[in-house]
Amino acid sequence: GILYYAGVGEKLDANIYTKVNYQLTEKLNAFADVQYRFIDYNITGIDNDKRDVSQSHRFNFLNPKAGLTFQQNEKVDFYFSYAMANREPNRGDFTDAPTDAVPTSERLHDFELGNRLSFDKFSFNTNVYYMRYDNQLVLTGQINDVGSPIRTNVDKSYRLGLELVGGAKLTDWLEVQANATFSENKIIDFVEYVDDWDNWGSQITINHGNTDIAFSPNLIAAAEVIFTPFENEVIHTEAAVMYKYVGQQFIDNTSLESSSLDAFATTDIRLSLGLKQDWAKNIRLTFLTRNAFNHLYESNAWIYRYNSGGVVDQFVGLYPQAGRHYFVGLDLKF
Repeated sequence: GILYYAGVGEKLDANIYTKVNYQLTEKLNAFADVQYRFIDYNITGIDNDKRDVSQSHRFNFLNPKAGLTFQQNEKVDFYFSYAMANREPNRGDFTDAPTDAVPTSERLHDFELGNRLSFDKFSFNTNVYYMRYDNQLVLTGQINDVGSPIRTNVDKSYRLGLELVGGAKLTDWLEVQANATFSENKIIDFVEYVDDWDNWGSQITINHGNTDIAFSPNLIAAAEVIFTPFENEVIHTEAAVMYKYVGQQFIDNTSLESSSLDAFATTDIRLSLGLKQDWAKNIRLTFLTRNAFNHLYESNAWIYRYNSGGVVDQFVGLYPQAGRHYFVGLDLKF
C-alpha cells in the first residue's frame, strides 16, 4: 500500500511472501520462508525548521527464515531457527539527517534455539537467542544543521538472551504463570557526540567502548497467580495477582551510572465476576488495581549531555509513572 505523509511525500511498501514446510522424518520437520520487500520513499517540501527535505530512497530487501523442529514425543520438542531481517530508516531519520550523512538500512541476524515441554498440568518453554545487528540505528548525540538529534548507524551491536516461560495448574482453583528474560544487549565500540559549550556549534567525541543498548534491561520478569474460588455453569469468579520486575536500564547508550534508571517492580490485582444468562453468552465485570502498593518509579526519561569548561555534565528529565490507580470494566458477549 501507499502511506501518505501530509505535505512532505509518500511511501510505497510492497512485499511478497512464501512459506514451505517439509517432513524430513517422522520426528524431524523443516520449514523455510522468504519475504521480498520493496520500499520507495518520495519526500518533498520543507519541515518545521524551513529545511528542504526533498529526497527519494529505494530499498530491495530479501528476508529469509529457516529452521528445524524435532518432536521427541507429543509432550517434548526442540527447535532451531535462523532469520535475517532488513529494516529501512523511518521518515524522521531521513528528514532530520544532514545531506552528507543519510542513514542506511539496518540488518538483523537472529539465531534461536529452544525446547517446549507440555504436560497435563504443567508447561515450560526455554529459548536462547542471539540477535546480531549490522548498522543498527541509534542515538549517538549527533545533531543536524539546526541542532535536532539524529539517529545514526553503528557498525556492530547484538542482543544475547535466555527466555524462560512456564505455567502450572496446581489445583482446580489455583494456577501459576511466570516468565523471565536474562539478556546482554551491547553496542561494540560506541562513540558519543557531546555538544561543546566552550566552542559553540561544535561537538566533542567520547569513545565508551562496549556499552549497553539504551532502554534494554538485562532482566525482565513477570508472574501471575490466578485463583478461581467459585465456578459453575452460570457463575465464574476469579482473582489474580500480577507481579512485574524490570531491571536497571540506561537512558542513553553510554552505560554511565548517572544516565541509568533504577530497577522497579509493580503489583497489580484483578477481580472479576462472570455470569451467563439466557440473553447473553457472557457478562463479565472486572475491577483492576494497578500498582497496588503505590510504588514510585520512572520507566522512561530523556537526557542531554554537554561539555563546559572541560567538564562533561548533563540534564536529565524523568517521566514518573502513576501511583495506585483503578479500572472498572464491563464486557458483554451476545
